[in-house]
Amino acid sequence: MTKTSTKTDLRRPVFGRMYPKMARALDREQAAVAATSWPHLAGGCHTGRDTLAEIEGAGFTVGDVKRFLLPQARTPFSVHVLGSATLRA
Repeated sequence: MTKTSTKTDLRRPVFGRMYPKMARALDREQAAVAATSWPHLAGGCHTGRDTLAEIEGAGFTVGDVKRFLLPQARTPFSVHVLGSATLRA
């Protein structure tokens, strides 16, 4: 599996490196929202899931992957994954 950026890069922008204590508090807050109200508000979307691990766990081999933020600001739903996967034989 090839990744053009890491999960850590996306979850820890400059803000997180400059203010690690505040970034950890935001991480806890996002995790709480992702586990409770967000799935109900966003049609079952679970932002706390590791998408690639879920795809691999379903029997696929993940190819080239690009991780990116959309929108560019960090929000509960901004981390996206674009790539390809093939079913394992």
